Amino acid sequence: MSVEEGGPIMCRAIDVASYILNERGRLSGYQLQKLLYYCQAWCLVTQDRPLFPEVIRAWEHGPVVYEVARAHRGRRSVVARDIEGNPLALSAED
Repeated sequence: MSVEEGGPIMCRAIDVASYILNERGRLSGYQLQKLLYYCQAWCLVTQDRPLFPEVIRAWEHGPVVYEVARAHRGRRSVVARDIEGNPLALSAED
């Protein structure tokens, strides 16, 4: 069920990225994208639902959520202040 159909409101990938960076500190863009991929997969397997609605794309060097990649483009490493997500958008279940 999608949000448009009255389903549960999901956090965005940028919110998950912000949460990860708050917890882990500085990461490379590659590391952040891999963690987003694993978070999405884990939620799909354990809760039978996506964690965030954005599409994960298969790029040459691995999975990428474009909306997050755009936020850290051109940086060798990323910290929480580089991402304009809201880590509080994640529920306890997320």
